[in-house]
Amino acid sequence: MSITICIPVYNGEATIYETLQSVIRQKCTDFSILIVDNNSSDKSIEICNSFKIKNIKILQFKNKLPAGLNFQRCIDLCETDYLVFLSADDILDSNCINIYSDIIKSRNDISIISRTYYWFDKNYKKPIRATCQLNKSLVINSKSDFIDIMNFIDSTCQLSGLCIKKNSIKNDIKPFPFVEIPSIILPILKTDNSIHLNYNSVAIRTSSSGANLKSTYDISPSKSWYELFEYNFSKNTKLFNFLVEVYISKNYDSLVQIRLNGGYKKFIEEINFFINKNPKILFDIKFYIYFLILNLPIFLIERIKNIYKKFTIKQVNLSNIIE
Repeated sequence: MSITICIPVYNGEATIYETLQSVIRQKCTDFSILIVDNNSSDKSIEICNSFKIKNIKILQFKNKLPAGLNFQRCIDLCETDYLVFLSADDILDSNCINIYSDIIKSRNDISIISRTYYWFDKNYKKPIRATCQLNKSLVINSKSDFIDIMNFIDSTCQLSGLCIKKNSIKNDIKPFPFVEIPSIILPILKTDNSIHLNYNSVAIRTSSSGANLKSTYDISPSKSWYELFEYNFSKNTKLFNFLVEVYISKNYDSLVQIRLNGGYKKFIEEINFFINKNPKILFDIKFYIYFLILNLPIFLIERIKNIYKKFTIKQVNLSNIIE
């Protein structure tokens, strides 16, 4: 059993030091580190080179690729049986590799280890938002409950903290925002067992997220998801319809990101896509609440969003805080 922590980097000088600190704090030391720099123009490589860590490989490429293709470079260059992705701005829990190693040793049928996680702004000890926190860890496969499958798929949208058996990967990453990593996860899910841990193995930084960039929404996120589900689950009609109706067309929170970062035109286009795929949302009062709020001035939407985040994080019983 061997694990590589793969860290794709592009202009990460503001955060890469703290990220690497979380790597060297790991209680288990039986792993390698692969840093793949996507032609950074800042001091990212200089900071990485300042760490005197054994089993570290730092590769710098002069040809800048879309983020998804740099993730693919990490996979191609990984030389171990398992890889754990970690973005250059996120924080890994100190017990992460230890827990993953124990699972790999005891369950060689597991091809993907996913996890719960939470977001933070400046202090990773202070969550501002969290994914669905599980009551217990779950083995996930194509025969699992649809809600469990949906929550598992949603957990793979963020690459940090995902552990994947390299020889289980069946295809290259599709370089479209939001579905880069799910594009390699779903084909594995159709045939293999995975595990969704009730453990926050990583804290995700919001301030440097690509979701804040307008260009991220040039391609409709919902359309990308629809095409991905159609390609992988079209023969499983019940699962496909469930994911379209529940995960895509009722994902009203995604409209907030699109309205704030993609602009009003992209917001309206996304709503039209929702209605086209699931006209029943026109009878959902929640849809109209979101629609009305997202037609307010931007500063008011931001204020409501921040109040909502503070309220919801208080209602979440986090399984753990990152150490």
